[in-house]
Amino acid sequence: MRRKRLSEAAEDELIRLAEEVNAAHRPGLDPQQVEQATAEDNKRVLEWLDEPRPETAWTWEPSDRTRLALAIVASLERHYVDTGNPAFAWAARRIAREILPHHPMPQWVETYVDDSTRKIGALLDDPPKTDVNDHVAAALGFDPTPGPGRGSPFSGAHLTIRDARLAAEVLDRLPLEGGKEYLAILYVATKNNCGRETVRKAFHTFKSKLN
Repeated sequence: MRRKRLSEAAEDELIRLAEEVNAAHRPGLDPQQVEQATAEDNKRVLEWLDEPRPETAWTWEPSDRTRLALAIVASLERHYVDTGNPAFAWAARRIAREILPHHPMPQWVETYVDDSTRKIGALLDDPPKTDVNDHVAAALGFDPTPGPGRGSPFSGAHLTIRDARLAAEVLDRLPLEGGKEYLAILYVATKNNCGRETVRKAFHTFKSKLN
């Protein structure tokens, strides 16, 4: 049977109600009144869930999860090609290992790692006498002298990599939440101590590629 999920607006309202119900602080009420108020709020949530409302059909099949995981990694490849920043390759490698453990590592990541390994090997054969850190950075594809005002390759890629990682974590969490996106998003937001909307936007940016 095809599962249904709530529309995004309905998901937002459900989470708002749940957060209100679970609020620990109810000023001005004694313990008995708090218990009564919580029971009333729980009843409100159950009544709300029983109300008819439009639903959006979506079934997270394994093939869909694989396609989305590949889309996340492919987006990092585009950033790597456009910027030459190796931080994207390392981020893609980590995400691929975490959410595509049975899928071959993307060839572009393997190519980068092989090239870096060859260059590090050359340093082992002929160790530099000075500026060792610069030589290591260059062997890994990083610019050892980026110049003033350009920032680090990590700070420059931070937001893009963060969104890719958050989306990957939601994708990884979905099976544990029975395919319920709003629960997976809430879990990832809490785990990473960031806003639920930040996680939702990151995930849906990639999910839109499957529609």
